[in-house]
Amino acid sequence: MGPRDRIALKLCAVTLAIAVFAIGSATRMGQCAVAAAAALALVPLLFSLRGFERTPPLVVVLLGASAWTAIQLIPLPGGIVASLSPTLSALRSDGALAAGVSVRTCLSMDPPATLRALTFLLTLSGVAIVALRLSVSERGRYALVGAIAVVLGVAAIVTGLH
Repeated sequence: MGPRDRIALKLCAVTLAIAVFAIGSATRMGQCAVAAAAALALVPLLFSLRGFERTPPLVVVLLGASAWTAIQLIPLPGGIVASLSPTLSALRSDGALAAGVSVRTCLSMDPPATLRALTFLLTLSGVAIVALRLSVSERGRYALVGAIAVVLGVAAIVTGLH
């Protein structure tokens, strides 16, 4: 395990610790902190010459879910939204009429929550890439398991003290 891998491992452990201890990442700022830590964990690996021979299936699934979530945020004409999701379109138009406002039409019923879900999926993708990259070597796998064990042990102690 090289120096870049050690830095990525430490940042991945920080990401896990923030995710566990920042109120379960339920708050917006907690989620932002986890996403920032995950992005920082990816930085040391960006300039590495080693890479995956093929894209791992876990990353493909997470990036596919991220893409579908992002598609739901694209503004579309009302006719397309009405044909793809008639119930959503009717609820949205009735609510806008009752409130006397105009709304942006997209496939998502709740765009802020969809944006948070997109951030969550991209954060998971970043953590998955770092973990998969580190787990290539036996030493990296043990280090990942050790980091997870330490964070979970501290979480158990904190929970017990509560």
